[in-house]
Amino acid sequence: MATTVRLEYASGMCADGADIESPHPRAAVAPSTDLPLPHRETPSPIAPYPERARWFVPLVFVVVMVGLVAIYLALSVPGRWVKSSQPRTFEPAVLSVTTGTVIQAGARALRVAPAPDSGAVIVSLKFGLRAIDYPGVAWDVSGLPQGTEARLLWRTDVKPGRTFSLDVPIAAGRTLPVVALDNPDWFGGVAGIALALKLPPESAPVRIAGVTALPLSAGGILAARWHEWTAFEPWTGASINSIIGGADVQELPPVLLLGLGLALVTVVSVAIARWRPAFLGSSLPAVLGILFLGAWWLLDLRWESNLLRQAAVTAGQYAGKSLEAKHLAAEDAALYAFIEKARAALPAPPVRVFVAADEHYFRGRAAYHLYPQNVFWTPDANLLPPPGALRPGDFLVIFERRGVEYDRAQRSLRWEGMNPVAAELVLADGGGAVFRIL
Repeated sequence: MATTVRLEYASGMCADGADIESPHPRAAVAPSTDLPLPHRETPSPIAPYPERARWFVPLVFVVVMVGLVAIYLALSVPGRWVKSSQPRTFEPAVLSVTTGTVIQAGARALRVAPAPDSGAVIVSLKFGLRAIDYPGVAWDVSGLPQGTEARLLWRTDVKPGRTFSLDVPIAAGRTLPVVALDNPDWFGGVAGIALALKLPPESAPVRIAGVTALPLSAGGILAARWHEWTAFEPWTGASINSIIGGADVQELPPVLLLGLGLALVTVVSVAIARWRPAFLGSSLPAVLGILFLGAWWLLDLRWESNLLRQAAVTAGQYAGKSLEAKHLAAEDAALYAFIEKARAALPAPPVRVFVAADEHYFRGRAAYHLYPQNVFWTPDANLLPPPGALRPGDFLVIFERRGVEYDRAQRSLRWEGMNPVAAELVLADGGGAVFRIL
């Protein structure tokens, strides 16, 4: 009996339902029973770290800065933080120079030369204020050489026959404020104060711009620091290399305050990130970098503001003026005016001209303006040539130079105790003179 085997195509049936035989037959397989698949949970996405650093770090920075200022005030404010007294500033016009010689008396400052025998300068003021209301005194004195000693002197109505004193600190050639509250003699009504300076021998004149009585309240100290930070810093001979950023001497420099605040914020943030890595998020380095750049920009903004003010001052000082008028408007106008007269008094070049001045800047500028004469000067030493090195026809140009003596009757010139030389006074103008060697 023949056996029939039914074949199926691997592809199944045609579209019309007819069976299609495949050239590759296979045995029919019974349909399998469906089995349930194992259950698999879909993994949830990883939750990102919360970016708390964007607001937490700036908040910590503000808190740290407020804390640093509070600590500074706690260390600086003597007595009560809130006081009704206001600072009292006394201009140079009301000051009395009892020891020393006034070289220049201006509306903004006095230039006082020390007494030649003692090197002392004493400036006094009738005060008439209560000691408890004004525990601080700030003299505005600059141009002090190294080795200068300074003391604050005062008298009170409690002990009118006595004079009390207190050391005045000096930094960067300037006097610093004095806090006299802890001194038992700073009591009652202060009838008068004075500043006593003892300078090294042959010191240049000092600049005295006034004195301020300070109540030293919390608000007054903050106002004083703000004034130091925003004070106009005019160009000087060192401005090309550095700029302080405000007053010459600052009790709390903004660079120090911002730098300390950034350092503390960085330490706190890094400690929190190590303790709880997920608390601040991954943006912590970027936030710290932005905070650093912001502090840098704030300091640079102060510098830009100072530059704009300096540009306005320079334009008002020199714009639209001739070359001679510009020289006469410069800081060394007195030197330039004298040198112009000295040039007119000298014969036609070349003649030997020796220049001497206490300030090295004046020596260099005077020599520059005297060219093309055959000029001799020492940039690093305040020296005059020995008498034996001079010959008839030489000229000496002296500007604000101590130790030079001239006897007009004997026509004799000497300096620093050396042997006198015969000389003729050709020009005497202000602080300068021109001599011709005979």
